[in-house]
Amino acid sequence: MDHGGAETFDLLGFSLGAAVATRLAALHPDRVERLILVGGFVSGHDPRSQLQFRHWADLAKRDPASLARLMLLTGFSHAFLAGIGDVESVVADMVASSNWQGIGRQAELDFQVDVSQDLANVRAHTLVLGNRYDQMVDPRAAIKLANGISGATLEWIEGPHLALMEAPMSVADLVTQHLHD
Repeated sequence: MDHGGAETFDLLGFSLGAAVATRLAALHPDRVERLILVGGFVSGHDPRSQLQFRHWADLAKRDPASLARLMLLTGFSHAFLAGIGDVESVVADMVASSNWQGIGRQAELDFQVDVSQDLANVRAHTLVLGNRYDQMVDPRAAIKLANGISGATLEWIEGPHLALMEAPMSVADLVTQHLHD
């Protein structure tokens, strides 16, 4: 934003990006006007998150195809996956086109994240979008985010963690509404 000359801006973060956006909004409360957190979490320290993210980091190193399958299984709904057809070709494309070292590093960062101390410092007009059928991030994490940020609004997407890909118009409608409030 500095390079682009923007003094103030709106910010959207998804999943781990929601933690990054939260930290930025807390560190720069005078610059972030509107904040949107989608499928985010406060901390990766709970036992389930630790298990999941360590498993992802391990699979990213040893067996990217298995991690790709796991991400599809837990990221999308049954109905969405049923409509894909040849899932193994999607897995092959993911394996061939993804940076698995980077994905492994991201998973390692996921289990270290903790923005709990940042929540009280966020001043932006905030919308938290929880994914009601999320299998990657506990949907209760959205409640914790919204409760920790003064004045935040919590809305629910009737979808999985990857609702941004599965139901983009539902997400876009909520985002657009928030940006025009």
